[in-house]
Formats: sequence, structure tokens, C-alpha cells
Amino acid sequence: MMAIQIARQELVAIIQRRNDIAAHLVQKTLRLPGMKKSNACRSCHQLNTCTLYHKALENGNAESSGIGN
Repeated sequence: MMAIQIARQELVAIIQRRNDIAAHLVQKTLRLPGMKKSNACRSCHQLNTCTLYHKALENGNAESSGIGN
């Protein structure tokens, strides 16, 4: 491997293009699965994150989550 010099403007352009591609992919493909509605959810380490997502983005409630209050 050989190190090459790169102009700051070129590096900025490459990073911006990478960020544009990443943002496009996130907008098109980011969809988390719904709650499993099982007792396993009660002991899951991601319970808080999952229930917040369920409530905020899926307009879920205690009944639709399957885990109760």
C-alpha cells in the first residue's frame, strides 16, 4: 500500500457523497420489525427502546405491544 496526498476539497466532496448515499439508504430501507408480542419481551435488554419506538412511530399502546402496562 502506498499513501497518497489528497486535496481537502476532494476529501470533503467524497465524505459528502458518502453521507448522501447513507441518508438515501436509511430513508428507503430503515424499518424496524414490530414487537414480538411474547413474554420474552419482558426480560429483553432492549425493552425500553423497543416500547418507545412502538409508541412513538407506530402509534402503539399496551395492548398492541403484547406486554401489558
